[in-house]
Amino acid sequence: MKRFLVVLMIISLMVLFSGSIFAQSTSSIDAKLVNQAGKQLENYTSQYYTGFWIEAGGYVLTILSAAYNAPILAVLGLLGSLVGSVLTFLAAGNIGAAGASLVSATGGQ
Repeated sequence: MKRFLVVLMIISLMVLFSGSIFAQSTSSIDAKLVNQAGKQLENYTSQYYTGFWIEAGGYVLTILSAAYNAPILAVLGLLGSLVGSVLTFLAAGNIGAAGASLVSATGGQ
C-alpha cells in the first residue's frame, strides 16, 4: 500500500510540474488558442441543443398533425425535423475546430 501511495505521489508531482504524465518539453501553451477552443466547444453545445429541440418540436408537430388531421402541421413538423437535424449535424464542425485549436495551442502537428 505504501508503494502505491509513493508511486501515486510521484505521478502527481510529474503532472503538477510538467503538465502531463510524460515529461514532455512543451515550451508554452498559447492561452488564446485554448480560450478559442473553449468558445468553440460552447458554440457546439449551444448549436447542438438548439438543433435537438427544433427537431423534437418537429416530431411533436408531426404527431399532432395525425391526431388533429391537420396536414399543415405535418409539413411544419417535417421541416422542423429537417432543420433541427441539419443544425445538429453542422454542430460537429465546432468540435473539429476546437480540436485543431488545442493541437495548435500546444505546438502539436
